[in-house]
Amino acid sequence: MAGIVKINAVQLGDSATATQNFVWQTNVDGTAKLARGNVGATSQDILTVDAGGKVDFPQGAKTIELDTPQDTTSGTSKDFTIPAGAKRVTVLLDGVSTNGTANLMLTLNDEITGYVGCYQRGTTFVALSTAFQLTDAQAAADNLSGSISLDLLNSATNKWVANSNFGRSPLAFTCNVGGNKALAAVLTKVTVSASAGTFDAGSVNVSWEF
Repeated sequence: MAGIVKINAVQLGDSATATQNFVWQTNVDGTAKLARGNVGATSQDILTVDAGGKVDFPQGAKTIELDTPQDTTSGTSKDFTIPAGAKRVTVLLDGVSTNGTANLMLTLNDEITGYVGCYQRGTTFVALSTAFQLTDAQAAADNLSGSISLDLLNSATNKWVANSNFGRSPLAFTCNVGGNKALAAVLTKVTVSASAGTFDAGSVNVSWEF
């Protein structure tokens, strides 16, 4: 016989520890929620739906956090603090230039050894050693734009892998690097620096995800 089963609350899990269970609950006012706990005794809303159908995540959803850009119009390096627990960090360059011929480099936690991988520009290949190289022999008239992503590979060894895609203009070059670096401690700092001269144009910023 056909029929409709009406259930206003379903408990997911039967752990003796209530906070290890979840409840999906619908209400007569048209709202609903997914919460931690047991039926009739929820303790923490995870997802809520209001009467208009709007979904919210009271505990916060995974988002990308963006730092404040720093102008690369002076100086030789720009530092950014990375919050503990970040699993992905992206370093973004916008028209970064120097007043001379220089390599642009990215270092983690001020460590200048143990970078493994390769940098490429056209037929130029450079083995990594002291940093993640972003461009090479960039003339004063050139600037670099693009990003390099750092992903945590192993939290036990603080090992990060890097992958980038940069465009250098006005000369038509793409500059790329791929590699890895095992840090001595949790990542807390990234630094973009110039091997010679000083910055004279552009900006740099970072974002992170947990």
